Amino acid sequence: LILLWNPEWGYAKIHRQDGFAAGLCTVTYNQSRVSEARAVVIHFTDVTRELLEWENKTRNPDQFFVFWSVEAPSYLQYYNTKAKWYKDDHFFNWTMTYRRDSDIFAPYLEAGVARDIFSRRLKDTGAAVGVVSIIVYKPNKHIFQLWLVSNCNVLYGSVERMKYVDKLIEAGLPVERFGKCFNNAAEFNDLSLDRLASYKFYLAFENALHCKDYVSEKFWQNGIQSWRVPVVWGARKEDLLRLVPENSFIHADDYETAADLAEYLIYLDNNTTAYTEYFNWFGSNYTTEYLATLYERTAETLLCDKLLAKPEPKIIPSVKENIFSSESEDCLKEKTLYHVRY
Repeated sequence: LILLWNPEWGYAKIHRQDGFAAGLCTVTYNQSRVSEARAVVIHFTDVTRELLEWENKTRNPDQFFVFWSVEAPSYLQYYNTKAKWYKDDHFFNWTMTYRRDSDIFAPYLEAGVARDIFSRRLKDTGAAVGVVSIIVYKPNKHIFQLWLVSNCNVLYGSVERMKYVDKLIEAGLPVERFGKCFNNAAEFNDLSLDRLASYKFYLAFENALHCKDYVSEKFWQNGIQSWRVPVVWGARKEDLLRLVPENSFIHADDYETAADLAEYLIYLDNNTTAYTEYFNWFGSNYTTEYLATLYERTAETLLCDKLLAKPEPKIIPSVKENIFSSESEDCLKEKTLYHVRY
């Protein structure tokens, strides 16, 4: 039995209701079953002083307490200032995060979405080219960049990405922007399927800068799964090369200035052959086979497998210290000013 102390952000998705199966394990949210659970998974938002003291709760010696988060350290740092994250000295046994060096790999890319993406390989190469052709010949093809953003100024990365997009627009790049930052989130929901299919690129700009292995839904769902080429800022390129399809994205770090990137994207808009090269990864090869395997199982299933493998005891001195001490200065940099929009 695996106990998720609370659903992620307090909400259980429809396919993750109490009692759902994860491999040969059952997953529950029923805290009264804590003594039965072989693993107790605790989301970072539940790491409170009361929980960490655990004075009146039963903790069996063969139980594994698992720290769970898919948020970047920059957000965890921000969260720590808003809702005190108390010291977790010697409380957790394992980590379950998006980082590859976690005890359990829990990426943003869900297994179901991964199956949809990687099942397109080879047999759908023609379909990919067909979608490209539709996009290229739309009457409104000049509006070819899509960006959704609702976090304008919470983190350093949030502020810097807003500045970078402003520079892209100043350089002449057409970008259609939606979200709370632009007071038009409802308008995006009203866009037709035809209009959504007309976007050739998606600005997969993270709110975290250079945080190890951090690749969010911006890249996967809004970019790759939606048949758009992701234009990446924030994620480290060296991580992307290990976590996403080869030659499937454009990275801002490859260009000296935002104007240089804008120039290249405009070139691709006018060169169908060059643009379609970003869909060549659909062909079956070692990289796509490896990635399909990497993402094919849910984090809970991987956790179940680990439990069934009769793991050795382990205690993490401090998850909090491990997270912050192993990240780059850029990742943990705090914002110094707000990027105000009226």
